[in-house]
Amino acid sequence: MSAARQIPGLLLAALVLLVGVLVIGTHAAPLLGHRLLAVRSASMAPALPVGSLVILSSPPAGALAVGDAVTVRLPSGAYVTHRITRLVSRPDGLFGEMKGDANATPDPVLVDAAMIVGRVDLVVP
Repeated sequence: MSAARQIPGLLLAALVLLVGVLVIGTHAAPLLGHRLLAVRSASMAPALPVGSLVILSSPPAGALAVGDAVTVRLPSGAYVTHRITRLVSRPDGLFGEMKGDANATPDPVLVDAAMIVGRVDLVVP
């Protein structure tokens, strides 16, 4: 069989493998303590392209660091994934200044570390 005839079969096998990994991963990740979310805006481009799947872990608040990409659940219920640019320890807790990589300025308010639902561990474009 020629190499040209093998390519469609190899592409199909790769696609089936990718779909299998994603299906198994979406079910296994929560069992392993991870969350999966889709990126829906370009505020973190190019690190997190629109349509990417991010896999989050739940580090303790003391393990957060400047430069971490984290997902925050806002009081409205919406999720935002931005990078921590500054950590501020206040009497009422630990807060982070957040900024999207593609944004010119940081987000307008500090975020309570308790609102962080996870740190981005892996990105599937």
